[in-house]
Amino acid sequence: MSARLWGMGLIVLLSAAAIAQTEKPAASSDKPKLQQAGQYWVRIVGERVNIRSRPDRNSVIVTRTEKGQVLRVLGKEYGWCRVEPPRDVFSLVSAAHVDLGPDKRGVVAVERGKLRVRVGSAVRKLDPSRSEVQTLLPRGAAVQVRENLGEWLKIDPPAGVFVYVSADFTERISESDALQWLRDQEAVMNADLAPKPAAKSAADADGVKHAADQRPPSIDLSGRWGVQLAAVEDRVEAEAKRPIVDQEWGGVISELGPIASQRSEPEVARLASAWIVRLQERVFDQDLVRQAGAISRRQARAREQQERELAGIEQARRQSAKIPDFAARGELADSFAFDRKAHPRRYRLLNPLSRRIEAYVDFPAGYSGDPKMLVGKLIGVRGKRRQVAGLGVDVIDVSEVVTFRPKPPPTRKTP
Repeated sequence: MSARLWGMGLIVLLSAAAIAQTEKPAASSDKPKLQQAGQYWVRIVGERVNIRSRPDRNSVIVTRTEKGQVLRVLGKEYGWCRVEPPRDVFSLVSAAHVDLGPDKRGVVAVERGKLRVRVGSAVRKLDPSRSEVQTLLPRGAAVQVRENLGEWLKIDPPAGVFVYVSADFTERISESDALQWLRDQEAVMNADLAPKPAAKSAADADGVKHAADQRPPSIDLSGRWGVQLAAVEDRVEAEAKRPIVDQEWGGVISELGPIASQRSEPEVARLASAWIVRLQERVFDQDLVRQAGAISRRQARAREQQERELAGIEQARRQSAKIPDFAARGELADSFAFDRKAHPRRYRLLNPLSRRIEAYVDFPAGYSGDPKMLVGKLIGVRGKRRQVAGLGVDVIDVSEVVTFRPKPPPTRKTP
């Protein structure tokens, strides 16, 4: 389902629920049941409220929502509401591992393993290769593509991907109020989707003009060469409908050569020459597209190699750790979501593969080392875990830190 039709899809779901209710005995309530047990609806009561990827002030802002927006809550975590993604929320996947089909539908085509689905943001620019992993999709899974960004694709968030809004900026509403709001949204979208006069264009989807638009209205194609040119123009139109990288123009250009060089029908010759120039430009465009595709595939292979190396490092780290029972492990990173005066020594501990936050760590005032010197390094920490309202992960009061250093390369003996 496209993101634009998100609200309409919900209306269909709600309408079906309402019909099901009317089929019950007369003694039952006519009130439509819009959610399952434990689920309910809320209205946003703040201005420009952040919607985040996780229940944590330090997580990515995926979008912002206006006052009055209605959302369906599926659960609560750490004082945050877990909600279905609003219509402008999207995810990111590598284009190199998705086979695109008609209607922007795609199929996951990884050779092994699973495809990482990463957090996208409508608010800030992210590096997709370092964005958090939301879920994994197996080979053959279907995705709905919203936009092709070259190396990456914007897709509808897959099933099981949710976002979070602070419960402080919501108020619970009744099912009937939610239904009315969704009906109002449907009416607005129906008005936006009303048919509008289509603008006429002299070019088809691939930018090659149709023969009737390319040809001057006064030219006579009844002669020998004119008939041949008309037949070639039909081939041009048919070939232009294929994907740009699959188009074959060599044979067409060869057929146009004799028509352009003849002198008995000069107007036909000039038109054939113009076709040759246009199709040679088309061949040049094809080369650029193929080169871009080759570069994208090389970069995708490089990313795969990097991810395999990181996975190997993670596996080796786990196998070679001599001291067990760490409270948490990961890459130490700065945290900018807290008041530095109140928490001057609080940092994030990131999973080096998924970039998700494993925990926050507080270094005590008496800690002998400088935590800043550990930023960017893989460490293991011991200490006491505790929960803090508004954070989606625990905070660890550090009592001990172990740095994981790579083994030095073996020394080579001189023969």
